[in-house]
Amino acid sequence: MAGWRLLPLWLLLAACSQQPLRDAAPLPVMPVQTAITAGQWWRVCFRMPFDELQQPRWAMDNLLAVQVMAPLIVAHQQQIRLWRFHRRAAVDAAGHQFSTWLYSDLATREAIAASLAQHELLQALQAEGLVQRVMVDCGAPDEPENLQAASDGSWDARLQKSWPWFMMGASLHWLALMQEIELQLPPAPGQPQALLAHYQQVNNELVQLWQLQGYHAYFHHLSALFGYRALLMRF
Repeated sequence: MAGWRLLPLWLLLAACSQQPLRDAAPLPVMPVQTAITAGQWWRVCFRMPFDELQQPRWAMDNLLAVQVMAPLIVAHQQQIRLWRFHRRAAVDAAGHQFSTWLYSDLATREAIAASLAQHELLQALQAEGLVQRVMVDCGAPDEPENLQAASDGSWDARLQKSWPWFMMGASLHWLALMQEIELQLPPAPGQPQALLAHYQQVNNELVQLWQLQGYHAYFHHLSALFGYRALLMRF
């Protein structure tokens, strides 16, 4: 099996001409909601077993994000209005699950579902027992056409509606950060177990960056956007 090629992630935000991000048109001076046309939220979920120590293989999330979902998002970037990743693992019915939320039309959902059903790497991961189930439309929200449908319903309605842009940006940043890490590693191998080991290295670097620089890079600068106001924390 050939090695799996990492696509340049600036393609996710490039115009139809496929120019680098630095040449992209500036954001329009208009409410971001007006840029959204008809569509609805849906979700792709990958369910994975725990390892022999009954711990989640967190690196599988990184592998699936870069090697499976990112190329599909690139391929359908003109039809996908919003998207984001979600990671979770708990000792319950869902277990370890990596999800991608997408806001698109029905035709795009069907095209991505068809691509996943024929995905060579995904089939290899399932044969190795690293992926148990691939689910499309796994738990669609109520009123999926509403932008706030995939947000936490306990939040202020204004936050619910605007939050998807924040998480899409954060998800794109997470992908771009993994790409930067991979540039310092040997090319990703083709076999599932070796590929998992490669993304374990990537995940280790991500965790280290989060722990050592996350406070300033993320929390400090988010605080600055909101004027350094006190934040109520619940533990």
